[in-house]
Amino acid sequence: ILNGMYRSKYEPKSLLGSLKTFEVRYGFSTVFIDPITTGNYIYHHFLYMARELLRKGCM
Repeated sequence: ILNGMYRSKYEPKSLLGSLKTFEVRYGFSTVFIDPITTGNYIYHHFLYMARELLRKGCM
């Protein structure tokens, strides 16, 4: 994002600021990873999230 390598006229600092504001406001996080590792990240993210929810009795 900081390099401006995306298809928009949005300023890099403004875009990053908006993303960080949404993260705090709505309680989520943004993760920037290489496309080659995206599937692995998604799989493990939901695996450990489901495991934790099951331990807490939320699922």
